[in-house]
Amino acid sequence: MQNSFKMTLPFDSNLLPNNVPVMNLSHATLFPQAIVPLYIYEDCYRTMLEDVLSSHRFFALADLNIKNNSQMNKTGANNIKHIIAGLGMIRACRKNPDGTSHLILQGVSRIRIIDLSLKKPYPLAKITSIIPENLAEQPSYQAIKKTLIDFIENLVQLNPKLPEDILPFLANLDDSENVLDVAIASLCPSGLLKQSLLETLSVHKRYDYFLRFLEKEKNKILLKKYYPNNLNDLDDV
Repeated sequence: MQNSFKMTLPFDSNLLPNNVPVMNLSHATLFPQAIVPLYIYEDCYRTMLEDVLSSHRFFALADLNIKNNSQMNKTGANNIKHIIAGLGMIRACRKNPDGTSHLILQGVSRIRIIDLSLKKPYPLAKITSIIPENLAEQPSYQAIKKTLIDFIENLVQLNPKLPEDILPFLANLDDSENVLDVAIASLCPSGLLKQSLLETLSVHKRYDYFLRFLEKEKNKILLKKYYPNNLNDLDDV
């Protein structure tokens, strides 16, 4: 869960490159507008970082989980676990004396991996950007922002361990889909659900799934508060 947030201007998807490196991390998900701090220490990703900093500053974050290790030198998209991933732009980078680096990656777009090559020291993907749905004029779309912020504010009041600084950040985002994606990135634990939400391209379906998750989390908090000795079946709530 991220506790630090930063406002940026919307990114023009027309400026995205067609080929980008991929940092392959287990259970990794990067949502548009979300901020992810990364520590780069492996030799392959040090090389990747040097390459992207000297060019467009973009790379994807994904759980490739390549199915067949015999294809390490020539891999197509059909051999990848998840073909929908998040593309990020390096907003800040600090190189350490030992050659490692700390960086801040901000999501700019959902992408579809069309092809993947492992001939370089790091994975290199041919990508296409997934264009967001144009739903801005729909009242149900406009209502997503307020409903989510109200729900999350209620959760923060119930559970002081949740990051309060997410609320002003969400309030300053104009687009409901951005509000939804940043909320998912911040409050949903890593794993299959988070990846599934990244892959759910319909905004309303994504919102419904996430709201269901938040309602379940609220029920868990209330049960722990009022019935602290009856916690055996919380996952079934």
